[in-house]
Amino acid sequence: MEFIFLVGVLFLIFILTLGAPNYVSLEDLAFKIKMEIDLAYSVKDGYQRNFTLPQKVNFENYNLSVINNDLSLKMKDYEYSLILPDFTGNITKGVNTIRKENGVVYVNT
Repeated sequence: MEFIFLVGVLFLIFILTLGAPNYVSLEDLAFKIKMEIDLAYSVKDGYQRNFTLPQKVNFENYNLSVINNDLSLKMKDYEYSLILPDFTGNITKGVNTIRKENGVVYVNT
């Protein structure tokens, strides 16, 4: 009886952790975007770099939107939001070009 209970508890823990990588990955992706913008602000004018955002996170589609510097990443029934520093342009899945000119950070412009 104890063995069956223990196997049941371990199975439940296993099932609950299957969904966790999606949530952590969305958070990691949001922080990656924020770090790219923070880095551009911290360096001198003339900075330019490409960074790539995946088309899918853990083999699942996600939606990315930025409204009034509020980054929102959505996947199925989970959403993660983060406030970004001011920048001009838009962020998309795939390759993004970020640059700094005259103290302003531009993404894909």
